[in-house]
Amino acid sequence: MLKKWTSTERRLALWVALATLAALLIWLAPAPEGADSGREAAVAPVLKSTLRAASDVSRATRPPANLSDRIAQLSHRTEDGSADTDLFGTQALRPPAPLPAPAGPPPSPVAPPFPYAFMGALQDGPVRTVFLTSANRVLSVKASDTIDGQYRIESITGDELVVTYLPLKQKQVISLKAHS
Repeated sequence: MLKKWTSTERRLALWVALATLAALLIWLAPAPEGADSGREAAVAPVLKSTLRAASDVSRATRPPANLSDRIAQLSHRTEDGSADTDLFGTQALRPPAPLPAPAGPPPSPVAPPFPYAFMGALQDGPVRTVFLTSANRVLSVKASDTIDGQYRIESITGDELVVTYLPLKQKQVISLKAHS
């Protein structure tokens, strides 16, 4: 008695059959045009050199008539059989190219431009407060305040704001004159 298959079992059987068919087609498929040309190109030089070596051996085993014929056979030998080479010829030796001059020391780092814009100032007795803005933030700062752990306000005069970029300890002077 045959068991009735569920839909999951039928799907699984279909996928297994498809995978088996695909594997069979790949295994039996002929090689594409030119697939063997790479193998032939690699085998051809080896085959030629083997045949040339065999012919050289057959010539060498045949005894030459005299010593001059023997020397003539040796003088025309080359690795690839194409032409004579001068084994002990002179070579023009050039001195190595001079090395490029080493670059000087890398430039010293520079503080980035001050990222805050001047909005205004308030003089309250001897204390001057400056209002700065960056994106959506408005800051009120006084001398000796630190902004974001990056900048310290050194001094605030009538037309200048002196800040120190803390990572490099570089002072920057921001003119407040144009904004007043």
